[in-house]
Amino acid sequence: MVCEVVECKENTSFHIKMTKSDKDWNPTTFGFDLFEKDDGVTWVHFFHTGWIEENDHFKHSSYCWALLLNGLKKIC
Repeated sequence: MVCEVVECKENTSFHIKMTKSDKDWNPTTFGFDLFEKDDGVTWVHFFHTGWIEENDHFKHSSYCWALLLNGLKKIC
């Protein structure tokens, strides 16, 4: 799997574009955007866009992202 960082703004965002991987992942980009709310809490917006179709690989990947992000939430 090969990817490239397409956006990296300190304390704001980190986006990765897939360039050489599974054919379903190649056109996709995923990343995080950070937003500070009025109460000083930072919200994390995760995205994984560019899927050609909502096939089984899309569903499996979405489920895995949910598990990984839930683990991150528990650690934080």
